Amino acid sequence: MLVVRWRISLQPKLGPETQLRILGSRIWLDDYRLPRGSAFWTRDQFDFVYERLAIKTNQVEALCKSFVYRNFKSAGSLSSVIGFDAQNLVSVSLVSDGPHSIIIGPTGSGKTEFLKNFIRGLLESTSSAQLVLIDFKGGSGLSKFEQAASHFATNQDLENSIAALGFLKVELHRRESQAQLMPLVIVVDELAHLLSEVKIAEAILSSIAARGRSSQMYLMVSNQNLVGIPRALLSNLKLRVLVGQHDPVDAALLGQPAKAIASPDVGYRVTSAQVIGHGQVGKQFWFTGFNPEPLREIAQPKSEPEQHLSWSPDQRERLDLEPVRRRHGRRRANRDWPLLSRKAVLR
Repeated sequence: MLVVRWRISLQPKLGPETQLRILGSRIWLDDYRLPRGSAFWTRDQFDFVYERLAIKTNQVEALCKSFVYRNFKSAGSLSSVIGFDAQNLVSVSLVSDGPHSIIIGPTGSGKTEFLKNFIRGLLESTSSAQLVLIDFKGGSGLSKFEQAASHFATNQDLENSIAALGFLKVELHRRESQAQLMPLVIVVDELAHLLSEVKIAEAILSSIAARGRSSQMYLMVSNQNLVGIPRALLSNLKLRVLVGQHDPVDAALLGQPAKAIASPDVGYRVTSAQVIGHGQVGKQFWFTGFNPEPLREIAQPKSEPEQHLSWSPDQRERLDLEPVRRRHGRRRANRDWPLLSRKAVLR
């Protein structure tokens, strides 16, 4: 009884200020970890947890629909709503969070979908921004915004890519001697591929990352990992985004990521990501694809009723006699067991 009373005394008193946290597969109420089985919870704990979870699930689902249907106000000039978390929509600003950023994630993780969402939000918030797109994934990823860009280059046409980089080099020198400039956003998808194919790209992009802030030039690059990215360039990319199942080594080099939380069930396929500011703890959020489709519920196949076999009278009679024959056979074997054992000993 003393042990039971001691265990009960450790349980927090539930109230409006009690915090519910879900870490992995465990549920915490403030600093108290609930047992794995809900059968060991008190009724108050059971009601508290499921009421809070119902509120959170409905809230996250509403935020997801707001993100999908673009039902929100613009976050401000040179800003974009990039996803949602458990409480609010998540937005980043190239002015206050940047000016330069990098998106890291393995192949197929959703980096290009993130870039498309970001560019769409950026164009919605800033109509006067100039856009330069360099897509080294064949051009299929960012081609949606080709008409909105002043320069659009891909790895299919290296001469056009070299020309776009030459324009950026000249534009940087021109802007350094002028004032009241139009913002210029440069988006590079698959940075390492660009650096390996076009040798002048490293020097030009590093110069933009180092001196482009005062010239209102904003650089956003994506890559599968940090291999092949120069240190001089990476040190000036203050806004870091990890997409999907990131490499822990890359995450440690970029900053301090947050502990991953399971993705919510909101009716759409969502991707987990984290925003890591320079010297700040990461903030997890989720986002959908550029043109998401609701997940369809898979109908469970109905089990067909078992077919009853029809037996003839002769088959029924033989089937009824079989257990009797097997039972008699076991009895005869049991009666002969002492005799067989004595014969075996004599031999």
